[in-house]
Amino acid sequence: KAGQLLAKKYTLQITNVPYLGRGRQQEDGAIQLYCSKNYPLSKGDLANVFFEKMLKNTTGTACTVMPQNWLFLTTYKKHRVDLLTNRSWNFIARLGSGAFSQITGEVVKVILVAISPSKPKSNHLFIGLDVSEAFNVAGKDSGLKYSEIKSVNQFSQLRNPDARVVIGEEN
Repeated sequence: KAGQLLAKKYTLQITNVPYLGRGRQQEDGAIQLYCSKNYPLSKGDLANVFFEKMLKNTTGTACTVMPQNWLFLTTYKKHRVDLLTNRSWNFIARLGSGAFSQITGEVVKVILVAISPSKPKSNHLFIGLDVSEAFNVAGKDSGLKYSEIKSVNQFSQLRNPDARVVIGEEN
């Protein structure tokens, strides 16, 4: 069995995607037109477009740091439903703002997320952590290491209002 597992090819894509909300893109510019045509469910932010593209181009797992707002904004409902229905979520770690020492004054609230392109089973669980309340990078680092890991049923997220993705709360 181990030989069979080691003989397979695995792919893991990890990156910090570029963030650029649709409202800050040039109206009817090349980026807006490309995103609307090729990624209509995720066009609200270039970060979501990049992540969707990663998922389309991997047989393994796509992992990224990106803004957390798409987990709950109504404008991303169809995108969330698509991902929750057709992709296997592995983990989400809510980092919140001020998650990186190299970036000061940052107000973007970010998450770490990993999703695989395989279709999930009805009992699929992903794990979640929330360290967004930690005040600094050291606190977030410690929280990632020592916080309680929550197991979340992926399909239960579809029952939340607008299919919002929630960690650690009953649905």
